[in-house]
Amino acid sequence: MRHASLMTLAIAAVLAGCAGRNPPTHYYLLQALAARDAVVASVPVLGVGPVTLRRYLNRDAIVTGAGGGELLLADFEHWAEPLQDNVAQVLADNLGRLAGASQVLAYPWPHTRPVDVQVEVDIGQFHAEADGTVVLQARWSLYRGDVLLRAGRSDIRLPGASGDYRVIATRQSEALAAMSREIAAALPAAR
Repeated sequence: MRHASLMTLAIAAVLAGCAGRNPPTHYYLLQALAARDAVVASVPVLGVGPVTLRRYLNRDAIVTGAGGGELLLADFEHWAEPLQDNVAQVLADNLGRLAGASQVLAYPWPHTRPVDVQVEVDIGQFHAEADGTVVLQARWSLYRGDVLLRAGRSDIRLPGASGDYRVIATRQSEALAAMSREIAAALPAAR
């Protein structure tokens, strides 16, 4: 009888230990365009920023839509750094390549370093919907000094894979690349 009680306690201890374990957390970073992308503009000194995101996006957990306006935060799928910082860096890298810029300055840059063109971006939506479709909606503006040269809106939708966060992060990088190309295409008119 005593042996059965010890066995029961051992099994209970093992089950309690297993119940307390969580799956590992996975971390993701958005990726910039490959160096082989073609230069579509020519801006010697490009200033990128400010880049802003809606507050619902700027968190560690990856946000996805569940339909009907409901949003879900992934328990074990996180951004490796603040999403706003990662988005700003990827946009700066992408636009620097596409604009053939000799120098790219991230906002805020010193007043002693003037830029030829400044790109401001305000992202309103940037998540995967319930079916996995990645949505990026943003407004962007191009300035020379205080003069607005051009304003635009990007509305990008890319098919994804519902629940596959690696695919979602890849599609989000691709959506940023598509928006970067739209902005870069507007830069020649800004010269």
